Amino acid sequence: MWVTHLSAPTQVNMSSATLLLLLALGGVCHCFRCPPSWVPYGNSCYTYISQSLTWPDAANRCRAIGGYLVEITSRSENNFVQSLIGRSSVWMGINKLRNGRWVLTSSGRPLPYANWARGEPNNYRGRETCGQMYSNGRWNDHRSSHRIPSVCERSAFSWCH
Repeated sequence: MWVTHLSAPTQVNMSSATLLLLLALGGVCHCFRCPPSWVPYGNSCYTYISQSLTWPDAANRCRAIGGYLVEITSRSENNFVQSLIGRSSVWMGINKLRNGRWVLTSSGRPLPYANWARGEPNNYRGRETCGQMYSNGRWNDHRSSHRIPSVCERSAFSWCH
C-alpha cells in the first residue's frame, strides 16, 4: 500500500485484515461535538427540557444528564438560548446571594452579562432567588418552587458512537 499524503510517497506494510478493519471503523465512527438531542453553540452544548420542574429539580435533572442549568454570559448566547425555548419561560443557572448579588450557580462568579426585564430583579415578597428567562429573552427573578421548563448546558467535546 502506498501513502501519498506524506511529504514523499511511502510504502506502508499493512495486512489486508488491518486495512479492512480501518475502513470498517471509518464507516461507523461519526464524531460530534454534542450528544444526540443537544445543540452546539460556541464551546457548549444545550438541550431544552420541556418538563416543568422546580429550580432545584431542574438543576438536578441537568446534573443527571451531564450538564448544569444554562449560564448565559453574552448577548449572543442569550439570543441563541431564546431561539431554543420558543414560547416558554425557562430556568437558568443564576442565583441571588444573601447580600443581594446575582452569581453564576456553578462557580459563584458575578454575572458577566445580564438581560433583566424592566423592574427586575425585584425579589417579590422577599422570596425570589432563582433566575428565569422569559420567551422574549428578558430575565426575571422567581421563587425556586415555581415549576417551569429549563435549558441545560454542558461543555462541547469530541466523541464517537
